Amino acid sequence: MVTVSLCMIVKDEEQFLECCLQSVQGVVDEIVIVDTGSSDRTKEIAARFTSSLFDFGWVDDFAAARNYALSKATSDWILILDADEVLDEQSHTLVREALLNSAVDGYTIITRNYSNHSSQSGWQSLIDPVRFGQNVFYGWSPSQKVRLFRRLPGVLFEGCVHEVVEPSLKRLHLVVQSLPLVVHHYGAVRGSTDKLKSYLALAKKKVAVHQQDPQAYLELGIEYKEAGNLDAARQVFRQGLSFGRSSHLIFNLAVVEEKLGNLVEAKTLFFRLVEEKEFLIEALAGLGYCYFQEGNITEAERYYQKALVLQPAYVESFVNLGAICEKKGEYSRAIGFLQRAIGLNSVHPRAYYNLGVVYENMKRGADALRCYENALRYGYRKREFLQERITILRSAV
Repeated sequence: MVTVSLCMIVKDEEQFLECCLQSVQGVVDEIVIVDTGSSDRTKEIAARFTSSLFDFGWVDDFAAARNYALSKATSDWILILDADEVLDEQSHTLVREALLNSAVDGYTIITRNYSNHSSQSGWQSLIDPVRFGQNVFYGWSPSQKVRLFRRLPGVLFEGCVHEVVEPSLKRLHLVVQSLPLVVHHYGAVRGSTDKLKSYLALAKKKVAVHQQDPQAYLELGIEYKEAGNLDAARQVFRQGLSFGRSSHLIFNLAVVEEKLGNLVEAKTLFFRLVEEKEFLIEALAGLGYCYFQEGNITEAERYYQKALVLQPAYVESFVNLGAICEKKGEYSRAIGFLQRAIGLNSVHPRAYYNLGVVYENMKRGADALRCYENALRYGYRKREFLQERITILRSAV
C-alpha cells in the first residue's frame, strides 16, 4: 500500500489548526507537525491528531523547519499544508489516486487564496460566498506550487522565506505534473503586521544569499510594496530585472510606477506585458488606469473594455468604467457598471464610493448616503474625507 504523510510547520495556530487537520482525516497515513515556538494551544490541538509532534528552534529559515519535518516522515509520499489551509473534501479520492501513478514524482496544485480584494491578480468572484468563522469571502485568487511529492533523498525545500521544493525536484530530473486538487487558504483572516515585518527581514536575508536571483528580488520587492515602501520596491524590482527577464518583476514594477504617479514608465511596462501576452488582463486594466489619470478617458474606456472581453467578470474594469461614465455624465451607464461590480464583489469599497458619487450628482442624496456608508464600512481608504461627505448628506437628507 502506498502511504502519504502530512508534514506541517506551525506556530500559534490555534485559530486554524483543528480545521486543517480534520480536513485530511482518512486521506493521510501519518501527520508530522513541527512547532517552532507556539505560546497558545497549538501543541495541545496537534496532540489530539498525532503523536509525531516535534519542537524546532526557530532559526529565521522556513526551509530549515520544513526539511526538519520531512526528516521525521516515514511514508512514501509527502503532502504539505499550512495551518490556515483546508484540503477540499472532494479532493480526497484524487489524492489517493495520484499516489498510485508510478510515472510521476510530484504534483503542482492550485491553492484558492480567499480575499475580498478583487484587484489581486487572477481574482475570481464566487457565486456562493465562503465563510470562515465570522469572515465572509466573495472571491479568491490562485497560487500554484508543488505540494504533493515522493519522499526521496535530496528532495528538500529551499529559501529562508517563500520556500519551495521545485528546485530540488528539477535538479534530480523528477517528473512533476499538475493535479486538479483544491486547497482552501484562509490566511486573510489573520492580522498581517507582524508577518510583514518578519517576511521583509527574511526576504532581505534571501537576497543577501542569492544576489543574482531575480526571484529573490521579486519576493523582497513585493514585501516592500505590501509594507507601503514603494520607492524601495521600485529599486528592488529594477535590480531584479538586471539579473534576468521576469514577467512578474515587470508587472510588479509597472504597478509600483503607477502608484508613484510615474505614468509614462508604467504604460511602457504595461505595453511590454501586452505585447508578450503576460498578465494580459491586469496590464490592459493598468493601461486603462494610466490613461484615466492622464485625463484621456476615451483611451481609458477602450482598455478597460478590452480587459472585459478577455474576462467578462473582471470586477476592476466595471468599477473603473463606472468612474469613467460618471466623468462623462453618463449616469445610467455608470450605475449599470457599478451595480455589476457590486454584484460580483459586494464588499468592494470603491464600487460603493463611485456609485455614491453618481447618486450625489443625480441629487439622490439618500442613495448616495447609503453607498458612502457601505464604502466606509468596507474599508474605503480616504476615511476622513468620506466621513465628512456622510455628515453633510445626513444633515441634508
